[in-house]
Amino acid sequence: MEKGTRINHKTLGKGTVQPYINFDGTSTREETYRENGIVFVKLDNPPAGWRPVVSVDVEACTVVSAPDQGGADV
Repeated sequence: MEKGTRINHKTLGKGTVQPYINFDGTSTREETYRENGIVFVKLDNPPAGWRPVVSVDVEACTVVSAPDQGGADV
């Protein structure tokens, strides 16, 4: 999925895919997340007590719309 993709998570609702962040200057963490089917999503309405950005399994997501131009693959 590309950053900016609008998704619907089967239990958490709608949100927007966020970019991976590689804190250590390598892509090791990003590659691990990709291999395991994990994306980060900013939820439109996070459940009470939850942070707005969460990691979710890509298989639990349905694409609602493609990102605007300029999206990068995540």
